[in-house]
Amino acid sequence: MTGMHFKAGHEMESPRADERLSSSDVPLDLGKESRSIEKVVPPKPNILPNNSAYGDQYEIGDAYEGWERRKVWAIPDEDAKPYLKYVKRISEGFPHLRWLADFMEVSTMPSKWKFLTSSQISDRAKRTRVAMLDLSPSSSTRLDIQNSEKLNQLISDPNFNHNPEHARIFILEDLSRDMVEVFGAAYDIDPLFFRGHLLDYLWYNIRDPWVDLPDLEGVVQGRNFFNIRYMIPKYFQSQDSIEQAVEQLGGWNVIRRIEQELSWKIRLKRKIKDSTVGVIRGKASLWIRRNKEGESGLLAILVMDPTLREGFPLWGGPRALAATPSMHSPLPPPRPSPTSNFERLISSTLSLPSPLLTHLPSQPLTLALPILSLIAGEWLSVVTYITTTLTKIEYELEDVQYRESSTGLTGSLDRLHPLRRLMPVYRSMVVEVLSTLLNPDLPPPSAPSSHIPTTDQTPNDNGKRMLKNLHNDFNNILTSLDALQTRTQNIISLATTIISIEENQRAMKMNVNLVRVTYLAVIFVPMAFVSSFLSMTPDLSAIRDTVGVYFAVAVPLTVLCVAAADPRGVRRVWRWAVGRSGRGGG
Repeated sequence: MTGMHFKAGHEMESPRADERLSSSDVPLDLGKESRSIEKVVPPKPNILPNNSAYGDQYEIGDAYEGWERRKVWAIPDEDAKPYLKYVKRISEGFPHLRWLADFMEVSTMPSKWKFLTSSQISDRAKRTRVAMLDLSPSSSTRLDIQNSEKLNQLISDPNFNHNPEHARIFILEDLSRDMVEVFGAAYDIDPLFFRGHLLDYLWYNIRDPWVDLPDLEGVVQGRNFFNIRYMIPKYFQSQDSIEQAVEQLGGWNVIRRIEQELSWKIRLKRKIKDSTVGVIRGKASLWIRRNKEGESGLLAILVMDPTLREGFPLWGGPRALAATPSMHSPLPPPRPSPTSNFERLISSTLSLPSPLLTHLPSQPLTLALPILSLIAGEWLSVVTYITTTLTKIEYELEDVQYRESSTGLTGSLDRLHPLRRLMPVYRSMVVEVLSTLLNPDLPPPSAPSSHIPTTDQTPNDNGKRMLKNLHNDFNNILTSLDALQTRTQNIISLATTIISIEENQRAMKMNVNLVRVTYLAVIFVPMAFVSSFLSMTPDLSAIRDTVGVYFAVAVPLTVLCVAAADPRGVRRVWRWAVGRSGRGGG
């Protein structure tokens, strides 16, 4: 798997001189000091950091340098909007937030700036897909916004009610400069909420300026937002399909990559072109407003990744979240199945039962039920896939013909090592959910709304039960991952033991063959020596005498050599001959 898992901070080749833009082609008005980072021709807007053509990622500077090189994409303060100004100002004391400011200015991974034209940067900055869901026990409504100008008009409209009596959630697909600016400024959102959603790195190099270090547990528990990592398994029919998927991932503003069943370097080396399973690194981020004086209802923002169009959901995707209807119940009206996770999530959120919606403001984490259920379904698919892979490898290890093939045991280990590496990561992702969103000791991220009657202040039992069920589901997933991690280590030990045993068996066979060769040498070398020695006479007429002398000398000499080479064997032959002659004489 990841093929695309190799970290992007490694040194790579810089773009060739003939791939650079001339000064007249540079899409932005750059000063002389900004020429150190040059645009690449042709543009490669969908390139991902792990691509060998990416060049030196530290061209923008590493974690220990200043921000001088980043002036090439900087938006002057007089042109920057309020939230971007705020993020840039506080990043002097909170350096890890500078990467969010860079993202807002480039609208994607800042090191991709040199691969983008000015129009591509502008398009990414304006990218908008938002669904506003107003959730009320009596009725729920949906408003779709796919234009940044319309989003700004809606949120900045003096008549827009930012403080409804019911629950409201904005669901965002991907992130862009304009979406971060509008929502961040309107609701004074902690920049760490957006910062935590940008990247998918599992580890960092010591020079990486985009490093996102973990926070103390006490600090995390005081926050009203959550960044949830998870994995999405997909089936790809060919290597071309994988490459198309990588191209599509590069088109997103956030950075997401694929963990392949086999490392992409192994697939390249062995020229493997057939189908494979890839697991996409995904993230979902949930923010819930803390109600201040005069504020009521519940306001939340959920950011999720776009849906990868290439490939197929593994085994058709997770099961439907709704229970199977009874054969006696009326069938619901037919409607098309959601084609994306964005639509699935909206459909599930709008389907929340009225009792839950009534108590949402007093139990705000209930609003996470749809996204957590979707994530749990993906994790169950991942666990089933890993179980299938390990079972298949175990059967292969029992097959002698498979083990003796050219890629038998080596091929099994090639699939086991990515699992061994990723299993602790998967486990940590599940633990993060259990320790934050599903932590029963977590303080509520939003104060109870004042408009709810006193009799309804107690948490809804149904919502509490559903959260507890999800907690049990994630605990079961964690238990399964622990068991699979142990099983993976055991299979690796078994495979290495089999390799060692078979190597010893091959060595023993080679030793037997060497013994045979040694016997042949012991027999024929004396004969060859005597033959060569006697062939020095030029008189061919004396050949009969020579033959007699040859055997008279060669046979005793051969016996002597054999005795010297294997005295125990000679003694066994001698005992056998003496015993046979003794039995014959009786």
